[in-house]
Amino acid sequence: MDLQALYEQAVAARRNGNLAEAERRYREILAVSQPPEMLVNYANILSALNRKGEALKAYDAALAQRPGFFEGEFNRANLLMELGRLEEALAGYERAVAARADVPSAWNNRGAVLRRMHRPDAALASHDRALALAPGHVNALINRGMALKDLERTKEAEAAADAALALQPDASEALHLKSAIALETGRIGEAQGLFARLRQAAPNHPAALNGLARAAALACDWTTAQEITPALLDAARFGSALVQPMVLMGYCDDPALLRRAAETAIARSVPPHAPLPKVRYAHDRIRIVGLDARAQRLHVERREAAQERVARRGDLVAADVVRAMQDLPIEVRALDDVVIDDAERLHLAGERQEGGAAEAAGADDEDPAHAKYSSSEK
Repeated sequence: MDLQALYEQAVAARRNGNLAEAERRYREILAVSQPPEMLVNYANILSALNRKGEALKAYDAALAQRPGFFEGEFNRANLLMELGRLEEALAGYERAVAARADVPSAWNNRGAVLRRMHRPDAALASHDRALALAPGHVNALINRGMALKDLERTKEAEAAADAALALQPDASEALHLKSAIALETGRIGEAQGLFARLRQAAPNHPAALNGLARAAALACDWTTAQEITPALLDAARFGSALVQPMVLMGYCDDPALLRRAAETAIARSVPPHAPLPKVRYAHDRIRIVGLDARAQRLHVERREAAQERVARRGDLVAADVVRAMQDLPIEVRALDDVVIDDAERLHLAGERQEGGAAEAAGADDEDPAHAKYSSSEK
């Protein structure tokens, strides 16, 4: 059996997008010989075919033969991050950079998983390592901007997005990041133009249509709003893109469609978790949980302002507000520090999905292993 010919056929099939044929050729090779390089390339194909469990076993088989093998560690970590097994993915990236500290993609992907673990400072340092090795690494620039945005270093985040766009003007996640920052900083017209540009560059981007709809509504641009309404309703109906219910309410009053949009938004934005326990509360008071003392201050400030208007002008509307705020049985309390961190991150994740940079920009593509039968599969 000519293993070199089989290998070349597998590489050609992969390049042509014929994954099933590539998988067959690799299986023929592995039936005769199982070098780590072939196992990694085979695992890459299995992962692309969405056969994740089989892919993981193939990576493990390669690493059992050659512990610390860079391509095995790197690609296995990519798959683990995709599966949401972040601690394991980080450990894999650590082993990958220990084996090859000169590969920018390994540092970039390490930063991506650190950011998903809500460690933006460490993520930023990792992206900086990638950029020190490859200053023009577009993904690392985008991910650096995302980490800076998480750290509320907005100007630096936008500068990173601009640097990425200077290198790749249609980089969708750079456009997403910049449009999110423009929206959050009140540059509504600019945000609308950037979301339109994002939608043109990446029509299927999950946040493009929602961001454009939100910006158009804020700008009172009813012409654009009318133009995008059919696409927005279809996206909400079929779940083809993220459409936030609060945005959709400006375009539609169908309760069933609003619920459908809410379900899709939750599925896209909230990590899977075990069902919450059913608890019967002993109290009969409404509880509004504030992330910190700001909610309490706001409640008091609004009540005092209304009281002042009553005292000065006999404002009947304000008097109603004061009575409502005094009579409503509401208890406002703060969460403990640990829960505050989690709740704030969940809120920020929602903002990022709505108008910020999407999490999926993080990882670079797989690194093909050097083949025993040829120089490399690229």
